[in-house]
Amino acid sequence: MAQLAVIEAADHITLLGHFIVERTDSFPRTALGLSGQDITDTVVKGCSCEANDKWFKFVVTHFQEDKEVEFPIRMTGGDYVTLSSKFLNFTTTTIKTDKEAKEHLNKYIKKIEGIEDYDVLICLGNMEAEFDFEEVKSGARKILAEGVPGATNVQHY
Repeated sequence: MAQLAVIEAADHITLLGHFIVERTDSFPRTALGLSGQDITDTVVKGCSCEANDKWFKFVVTHFQEDKEVEFPIRMTGGDYVTLSSKFLNFTTTTIKTDKEAKEHLNKYIKKIEGIEDYDVLICLGNMEAEFDFEEVKSGARKILAEGVPGATNVQHY
């Protein structure tokens, strides 16, 4: 189960959350940190995507191995957020809004000073992320070099 907070300010959207990878025979239980910065206005000029789609510079942090990787990811779906990229997919199954969302954010994800000034949506859902951090770094560099799929006038970040 993944938890993702969508924090909306007047001029930008921020994503914060975490994903717990359950233990398998070959892999220990692991926590991955998730964060994203809205780059829609600077990266996908002329994108052939839907009008409400957003693009984020998405960061996945593996705390136990002290590894981090970033790549572009597309957000669709309104309140029931869907994130999709070559490396990771997330689908919301449950949402929390208003006061309940802000309390969840402060308790389980991150305490944010002045959170009452922001709109917060908590998305709980299923995430699939099957990758090697080195492969993602290489693939993300290629995507950033070639551009976001569907964009005709891409400005790289």
